[in-house]
Amino acid sequence: MRHALDDGTGTADIAGDLDALTAPIALGAFAGTGFAIQALATSAMLAGIPYFATYILHRPGISDVLFVCLVAPAIIFVPMWAKVARRRGKKRGYQAASVMFMAGALALLAAPMLPLPVVLVLVAACGCGYAGMQMFPLAMLPDTIAADAAARGRAQAGAFTGYWTAGETLGFAIGPSLALAVLSVTGFVSARAGTVAEQPASAVTGVLLAFTVLPVALMLISLLFLRRYGGPPLTEADVPRLPPTTENAPTTEEPT
Repeated sequence: MRHALDDGTGTADIAGDLDALTAPIALGAFAGTGFAIQALATSAMLAGIPYFATYILHRPGISDVLFVCLVAPAIIFVPMWAKVARRRGKKRGYQAASVMFMAGALALLAAPMLPLPVVLVLVAACGCGYAGMQMFPLAMLPDTIAADAAARGRAQAGAFTGYWTAGETLGFAIGPSLALAVLSVTGFVSARAGTVAEQPASAVTGVLLAFTVLPVALMLISLLFLRRYGGPPLTEADVPRLPPTTENAPTTEEPT
């Protein structure tokens, strides 16, 4: 499908035509890359839970509780983020969820001085943000696919979905390695399973940074990519409709 843009003289704007075709791909790349980087951030935090519980909270047995506090809100608060998407747009909602996650993570820098219930509440706040970080990208993906289909006249859902899924999978695979790299650089001493090794002060600081500052730094990078996604925040009314093609156009049978 060709989109010729009139420049006022009757001449087709070929450059604008190409922009119309390539813009959805760029949007998908920006949003998909941001999604992948956020997978790095969340997987780094998840990988740091046992170390955070053992060396910051001095409660090795509370790792499961921290995990539940981080993941459970991702199920409970999805309806809340859905309302935000309808009222404020998906992009703004995605940004708000990311900021909530970062705020909770930064507040956990004070975890060594906070009562345990407060720490759990802050981890749950990260989990609330994480709920939106999971929902909004998957809600924006169909918008990107629809915009690309409207520009090209054919859908490339498989290509976009494959790129986003591969990015998320790669992020979850690499994130724990980044957290362990921070521990290694700060002098963390490995211990046998079921034992707790004495750690230098630098390693304890490294544990805290791997659980808080590292995810926040990755989140900030992801937001730089998210800024490039589209213009005004997308709402349901903004999603373009796929034009009829030979694949999706209604068919009628000729009378015999």
